[in-house]
Amino acid sequence: MYGVTGPGGGYALVEGYQTRLTGLTGPEADALLLLDPTNLLAALGMEDQLAAARRKLVAALPPGLRARASSASGWVHVDLAGWFEEHDLPPALPVLAGAILAGRMVRFGYGAPPDGTPRLVHPLGLALKGRSWYLVATRDGRLLTYAVPRVHAPVATEEPAKRPAHFDLPAVWAELVAGFETALPTYAVRLRIAPAAARRPRRAVDARTRRETDWERIAAGEDPVELEVTFEHLEHARQEVLQLGPQVEVLAPEELRHRIAAEAQALVARYGAV
Repeated sequence: MYGVTGPGGGYALVEGYQTRLTGLTGPEADALLLLDPTNLLAALGMEDQLAAARRKLVAALPPGLRARASSASGWVHVDLAGWFEEHDLPPALPVLAGAILAGRMVRFGYGAPPDGTPRLVHPLGLALKGRSWYLVATRDGRLLTYAVPRVHAPVATEEPAKRPAHFDLPAVWAELVAGFETALPTYAVRLRIAPAAARRPRRAVDARTRRETDWERIAAGEDPVELEVTFEHLEHARQEVLQLGPQVEVLAPEELRHRIAAEAQALVARYGAV
């Protein structure tokens, strides 16, 4: 840097000067470049910007870290699709992401096109829950969430979006998820379950039951255990219990016992008694 006197003077950098990210340690460089989020940002239409930013970051590193950072880049890959399943990204994602970054309100239809009621919202952020994308936004002063696959024909407007001061998307999302789980309907079921099958229901039961049940203790036992669990509704409970077959017995409620018994009798009638 050098000083320039006279009108319009000031300070300037020497021609050819390049910045260096001094003070960055090897593990810190690894943390920045280890995970390759290209597939996530591609969904938002930002893969080219990511590639350019990563090249600039590596070029600005001290020489001793440059090779290390380049080799560590992309050692962790995130594949959002399950086995034998295609992960179709909602086409509305890039438009919604662009509106958020530009600070513009967005208008879109919601629900089954072409009859979805138009919405005009202040977009605040996007959340990926499992493999599902959600838009967090305000509309008429209310904080709302929208399933992005149900959004169609989104258009970023010229009207500036209003963003609450100190808005914390992860904290707000955690509150929204907790509120959603608490508000879910529950259907209580009492089971007698064999230890060998004890780990399987926890994938299907209500989230509160999942957290409050000591599944490992039950699975480590030798004798069947009576267990109180909750599902969202009767039909959900019926489907999950049937998958466990003879390793589980429904003790209550009676309506579920009758549904299971009727299903078993129908199967015997179709295939014949052994």
